[in-house]
Amino acid sequence: MTTNFPGGIDDFENPTGDTSQAKPRTHSLQHSDANDAIVAVQTKVGVDDSSDAASLDFGVRVLRSSGTLAGLLPPVSYVEGLAVDVEKFTVVYQGAVYQANPAAVPFETGFTFDPAQWRILEGVSTGALGSENGASMVGYSRSLPSASATSLDAMFDAMPINLIEYQHYVSSRPTPDPATWDWAPAFDAAAAYIAGLGQPTTLRVKGRVGVARTVVFVGAAGLDTSEGEVVALPGFAAATPVLQFGKNAELFTGYNREINVDCANQRVVAVQLRNHRRSFTPRVRFRRTTYVGLEAVEGFGSNVQNVSGSASAKLSGDPINADYDSIGLLIRSSDCSFGTGDISCFGTGLQVIGNNNSFHDFHVWGAYQREYGESTCPMLFGIRNEGQANTFNGCIADSPSMLNYASAPSLSNGGYGIINRANGFQSKFIGCNVFVPDRRPLGESMPTGNRIIAFQSSQATNWIACEATDYTDLVLNQQRYQGNELAVSVVISRAEMRLYSVRQPLFGRKPFFSKGIEFAVNYVDPDEQAATFGACGFAMPNRALFQIVTNYEGDKQTVRLPRIQRGNTTFRNSTLTPLLTSSDSYTYWDTSLGKPVFWSGTGWVDATGAAV
Repeated sequence: MTTNFPGGIDDFENPTGDTSQAKPRTHSLQHSDANDAIVAVQTKVGVDDSSDAASLDFGVRVLRSSGTLAGLLPPVSYVEGLAVDVEKFTVVYQGAVYQANPAAVPFETGFTFDPAQWRILEGVSTGALGSENGASMVGYSRSLPSASATSLDAMFDAMPINLIEYQHYVSSRPTPDPATWDWAPAFDAAAAYIAGLGQPTTLRVKGRVGVARTVVFVGAAGLDTSEGEVVALPGFAAATPVLQFGKNAELFTGYNREINVDCANQRVVAVQLRNHRRSFTPRVRFRRTTYVGLEAVEGFGSNVQNVSGSASAKLSGDPINADYDSIGLLIRSSDCSFGTGDISCFGTGLQVIGNNNSFHDFHVWGAYQREYGESTCPMLFGIRNEGQANTFNGCIADSPSMLNYASAPSLSNGGYGIINRANGFQSKFIGCNVFVPDRRPLGESMPTGNRIIAFQSSQATNWIACEATDYTDLVLNQQRYQGNELAVSVVISRAEMRLYSVRQPLFGRKPFFSKGIEFAVNYVDPDEQAATFGACGFAMPNRALFQIVTNYEGDKQTVRLPRIQRGNTTFRNSTLTPLLTSSDSYTYWDTSLGKPVFWSGTGWVDATGAAV
């Protein structure tokens, strides 16, 4: 069979309009025509990797070269016994693409899929797109801020780093939900990269992401979860932090724009500031922790604002299962500022051990009604201060309670709205309120006997303006149990203390506190010791307006009782006179006489000194 090779497809002898159909082509000629056509097409598009840029084969060769440069290897299905001797080898396992771990190559697979031999890929590219600096594939790479803010590189540098850039470090993905993945390796890689930049840089988290262990930020690496939340995965190590800023050997000085943590009903520390220095966090939100919400240790000078958090809460209507030793805020650091907080349902709302800290507008409260399904853990201490020279301004302790109402308030039983312990000298409580519930936790009635102490101080040098009230005006259609034992208990030594505005409901209601103020002096040599109680109003009659206990040796003790604006002669003689001593100075307006009456140290006189 002969074959005609035309010079090209354009030279092929095709039938024309005047070709006679009466002359059929022979079999040999038909083969010849077909061969000629094939050869003509090959000549046109290129043969054997033609160098003709217009050829199809040339394009295929270029595409293959690009794939090779990008590290593109077609993944194979995973089977037992695979032998891997190149780092770029990829397999498909349970719908995800994995690349061989370079540290494990070469290896042969066993009976099961070994995560130590593989790392998951977002695609099949193992080249630049899958690398740490993969953005360079599209013309961008992170660096220090560029000189020109008009360039795309500069704009990219100015953007916060997103955790999604490091998702190729995530190997544990039990479900499609990212909240169930362990993102801790991605956090580690991102935090290490930011620390290497040497400048304040924020890591942004969008959506809920899980971590199976503590994530640590050091240096100037900050975190922003304003559009997301970090979730403690099941099995998190008890009493360890979910997010930790700073560690023993490295400072944290970063700027956290917002921190959101879900502790998933586990006994963990939601957020810990450790070895921090002048860091700033404008918002912290934590929930569902049965242990500690925010802890600050071994640092100073930091500023934390707008803190909100609750103990462990399950489904709506289920009880809150916080432990009795749980703490909303545990502050061991010094010289820090904490502003505006709402902390609920912890055993202790706010505990301060460090010195020279300030707290503004913190509201700590406990849930105390079983029928509301709110709490199985009463708030034993609202605010517990054990540090020196701390300031509490405008703070509220709402609904303190006790474990056992048949026992006295104590450090093990609770029962304090605000307690300032022995180390808390030179601390100040300014404009603070204590709301004492009129029902004990879990809805049971209060037995007679020991009651809540709204405020107790074991140290002097406190400038205090506290208000102790109850919930009567706010609780409707419930039986009211009157008679908390003590509104304020003060133990003073060497210095001056001022206490103002201890109040309870008036308008003829029965007294809520059976005693107003217990003032005890137990210092041996109280030179120039004085206490002033002003503008205190109590619903009468109380068993004792003031309980004054003295146990000292000295002659410079002064107690000034509050000025009650109006009272009759009977009230003066039956209530005030038994409480006053020769060292007291006291004035009130006697409604029976229509004039002010003064205590002279031995009796009552008017403005002229005449006895009344």
